[in-house]
Amino acid sequence: MLASLNWIALLVSTIVGLGSYLFFVNYIKFLPQNGGGENPRNILPQFIAFIILAFVLYLLMIKSDNHSCMADGLKFGFLLGIGIIFPVFYLSGSKRNMDFNTIAKEAGLYILIITIMGAVLGALN
Repeated sequence: MLASLNWIALLVSTIVGLGSYLFFVNYIKFLPQNGGGENPRNILPQFIAFIILAFVLYLLMIKSDNHSCMADGLKFGFLLGIGIIFPVFYLSGSKRNMDFNTIAKEAGLYILIITIMGAVLGALN
């Protein structure tokens, strides 16, 4: 199964996801964690995390037989983000007494990134 994966799509999705994350965190002013940018020493762990994210997203898309075009990738990434990312962020944020707007902004960032990564995986498959 691993030999049949589109490794170029995985790599491109990882780079696009990490690039989107770095852009949003460093340049978009409404995000709560925007405090002067990312530490350059965090790039390698973040790249590894985005490889894992792209790999799992791609395997889930293949297993659900939902990976034939960019629209399928957009839909799958968005639904996965709404169904998993938002509830996890809400539960962890409410436990830390964060307000709903902050939770929604942070979850929205990751939902957008997973949607973009899903679109790349769907388009390149």
